[in-house]
Amino acid sequence: MVRALSLTDARIKLIRFSRNYGQEAAVQAGILRASGRWIIQMDGDLQNPPEELGKLLEKRDEGFEIVYGVRRKRKTHCTASSPRD
Repeated sequence: MVRALSLTDARIKLIRFSRNYGQEAAVQAGILRASGRWIIQMDGDLQNPPEELGKLLEKRDEGFEIVYGVRRKRKTHCTASSPRD
């Protein structure tokens, strides 16, 4: 799915490793290769449903600079940091 999206949308980047280096290395590689104003980091196993991205983007549109989700009891909750000045 990500491969197909990355072929049609230059904003989407797929990063593949030759072996499993762990989540920390994967997140770091994604951040280092990111460009643009916003980064959305999501695990490939879809344990956090992509359908929830809209809630995060709504918080961004309200003026928050950092937005992240926290899953509690298998329900998704949206949390945001302090708004921009």
